[in-house]
Amino acid sequence: MIGPLQIRIYEKQQLVYDGCVQGPVEIGRQAEGEYGPYALRQTSGHCRLIVARLDEDTVSRKHILLEPLPDGLARLTNQSVVLPVHLSDGSELPPKTSREVGLPVTFAVASLLLRVQEAKAEAGDLQALAEPPTPPGQSSAMLSRFPTLAMVAAPGPGLEATLRWLHAATSVFQSAASSAEFFDLAVQAVVDQIGLDTGQVVLWDQGDLKVEALRSSTHVHPRDTTPSRHVLNKVRTEKRTFWQVLGHNDMKTPSLAGVSFVVAAPILNKQGQVIGALYGDRRRERPAQGATDWTRLEAMLLELLASGVAGGLARLEQEHAALSARIQFEQFFTPRIVAATGRAS
Repeated sequence: MIGPLQIRIYEKQQLVYDGCVQGPVEIGRQAEGEYGPYALRQTSGHCRLIVARLDEDTVSRKHILLEPLPDGLARLTNQSVVLPVHLSDGSELPPKTSREVGLPVTFAVASLLLRVQEAKAEAGDLQALAEPPTPPGQSSAMLSRFPTLAMVAAPGPGLEATLRWLHAATSVFQSAASSAEFFDLAVQAVVDQIGLDTGQVVLWDQGDLKVEALRSSTHVHPRDTTPSRHVLNKVRTEKRTFWQVLGHNDMKTPSLAGVSFVVAAPILNKQGQVIGALYGDRRRERPAQGATDWTRLEAMLLELLASGVAGGLARLEQEHAALSARIQFEQFFTPRIVAATGRAS
């Protein structure tokens, strides 16, 4: 399989997007119903990266199709009818033409400069749970992923600790009355029950990352809690839970400085779209657990918490919709009932 591509976008010499995609990616302007820049979403057969807003006519709706090829090559197709693509070597890719280019390649779209290269891991190898979580409201086989009670004889947290984690996840499913409360309960469980040093709920807002809730251990400084965009982009693109166990030589980015273990699970809406992630990490000041099964179990428990958040948000959305419908009903009919009652008296 051809490896993923890393895409970096610069505007006025400032990095505005850094993410990885697997397979072909279409680059273009926002369409009706899509999130704005720099949203990445999966469509039939390829990814779509939004780099301009709906009203920016200097970028076509479907401007560029980038297809990875073997041997460090890529096919660049200008799908625009009228707008050219300018490459860094001074050449121009006219509308409705394609060219095979070597990676890395740099090209301009309107005021944006895009650099595409073969992706290199930000840190140690990313690992993922095989199956994506189930959207809220659909039947789930998630519990079948957990090992049997025989795990108490294996290295790891043991049955008592696992049951405490599951109890914490259940509280997220059952007891929250608002989205803020869901988020706070989830990050509290990440730190207090799963035992990570930071827990965060991150949502995508018009393509940007927004931390909605954060909890950390006392030895973690707030300025050191920036989540890894590389891990979060993988979660968003592939809709799966990812984790990394990091070595001393793996910390090449500020977001992973001092981190020994990182994990992130997707938060889905009812349509199965990734709207956010539950994110956690363990710091190097505290010895990592080291057991593969244990870290995998932590990833599964974090995914369970994220599914609790997703289910709670879906329930609140349904309750709000029902309340809104009731208010509209009353606003429409109450004056008519009063008028009819007044005439009848």
